[in-house]
Amino acid sequence: MATKNLPANAVDRVQVLKNFNEVAPVRGLDTDESLALNIQLKDGKKRMVFGDLTAGGGPKERYLGHANAFYYSPKLNLNLIADANNVGELPFTLQDYFRFSGGLEGLGRRTGSSISLSGEDMGIPMAQRNNAASLETALGAFNFNFHPSSKWRHSGFIIGSSSENKLGSNSQRTYLRDDENNQEILTSASTVENSSGLMKYSATYTPREETYVKYSVFGKTSDIQNRNIMDSDFGTFRQQLDNIQTRKPYSIQQKGEWYHAPSEKRVFSMEVNWEKKYQDPLYDLTTNQKPFVNLLPIMDQEQYRFLQQQEVHSRTLEGAFNYYQILNATNHVNLSLGYSDTRQDMISSLSQVASSDNYPEFENDNRFGIQDLYLGLTYKTKWKDFILSPSLFTHRYAWQDKQFEDLMEKDKILFLPGMYAKWAIKSNKSLTYRYQATANFMDVQQLAEGYIIQDYNSIFTGNRLLENGFYSNHTLNYSHYDFFSSMTVYGSLNWQRKRNDMVTTTDFRGINRFLTVLNIEPVNETMNGNINLDKKFNTFKISGGGRWNAFTTNNLINDVVNQNKQFSQTYEAKATTTFFKK
Repeated sequence: MATKNLPANAVDRVQVLKNFNEVAPVRGLDTDESLALNIQLKDGKKRMVFGDLTAGGGPKERYLGHANAFYYSPKLNLNLIADANNVGELPFTLQDYFRFSGGLEGLGRRTGSSISLSGEDMGIPMAQRNNAASLETALGAFNFNFHPSSKWRHSGFIIGSSSENKLGSNSQRTYLRDDENNQEILTSASTVENSSGLMKYSATYTPREETYVKYSVFGKTSDIQNRNIMDSDFGTFRQQLDNIQTRKPYSIQQKGEWYHAPSEKRVFSMEVNWEKKYQDPLYDLTTNQKPFVNLLPIMDQEQYRFLQQQEVHSRTLEGAFNYYQILNATNHVNLSLGYSDTRQDMISSLSQVASSDNYPEFENDNRFGIQDLYLGLTYKTKWKDFILSPSLFTHRYAWQDKQFEDLMEKDKILFLPGMYAKWAIKSNKSLTYRYQATANFMDVQQLAEGYIIQDYNSIFTGNRLLENGFYSNHTLNYSHYDFFSSMTVYGSLNWQRKRNDMVTTTDFRGINRFLTVLNIEPVNETMNGNINLDKKFNTFKISGGGRWNAFTTNNLINDVVNQNKQFSQTYEAKATTTFFKK
């Protein structure tokens, strides 16, 4: 955020660092292609304070306020940002969320392992000014970087935000079933209130060039309430519904890293990652009609109100050791040994207000654990303008699923290959290919067989017989940066194939939907690509690009395989000028 607000007259030179890695012992050994900016300030601008303030008001009590304040010195950088408005300006976008909330990278994904822990609560407003009746947001953010000496660096940020969104919709739905009640007219009015916080702190210690030590902690929390008042009309069956969903999730993650190069030919590293997540969704459903007919034995009443409570605790502990042996100036091998242990507890229940009825079908008391022990070998070589780096990881997985007193245990061994290849066409032009085989595993919520109400007319149950999916990911990137001709070209193509994919299936029972998850045999595929071009001519700049997305997905509806195919394309062009600026 700070680099976007630097005064132009304070910048002396901007240096683009390609394939940047702040960890000195492994520079040139990994396949990271991150870019970094080294911004050098002019003499006399080494210590400065600057900022800006925006305020506005309008009819219907509209307001807008935004403030930035920045302090720069050789050892300390401070940034403070505040924003509040009710005109639909999002000070914290979805893109910003993923950039900041990415937190600390897990160790398993580098080796081809993936465990999809469902129920991630963002706690930020998803509405836009073009689809919300009203949207009020407030944000406060603080970021710092402190270098007390050449050996120590401290950095971190704190972000707090709150929002209140009001939305409404009228829709006509057609359900893919054969009976006469397949048309629904749905009117809804919803209010979403949330408060959220993100924080991160990192301390880096580099006593000498060949040693690097880092500790990081990342946390996030939310307080979310979503109230939705609906009118559902199937023609022969009409419901007035009021459902409220509340949750207060949080997560905290800590990571330690150590890298050491005792000689020019050897590098050692160790990483430890610990993470804890908590979710507590509460679903409060009130309706004037008996819900889930033929699914629940409910006594007749004037009004029906149900409370569904859930708690999910997730804990992950990971450790990895890496040894790099540098054979010569163009070849090295990397031996990896690691272990991951993920454990989850889930309890849930359903109760009816003003009724003593019990619903044991909606009870869950589950324990799930999965362990991954892996050994990997990566080789990297350079020949002329080409770099090749194949890898192979051997994983031994074991998982346990305990539901009440019933325990199921499984294990398997998988070999997951990977490939990195790069052609440096010129110093400023390159073509990069990446391939990674990934084993995608389920979590406790996909296994739990007790019923879970997901919506006013849908119930979900898990599947204990699930197996992991197997994904193949191919990525091709092209980049061309020519600072002399002021032209930039970037393009990418991604192709993903999902075999034995876990998909949600639907079984219609009257006007209700019964959902579960299965491994499906047909392959699901996704392909997307994009290209962007920028060219500057003195005071003019033109830019353009395009994006293409295509996917094929398969699922089951009433035990029949249903295939969906979609292709979308977007093109854009823009011209800007500084001709009128003095």
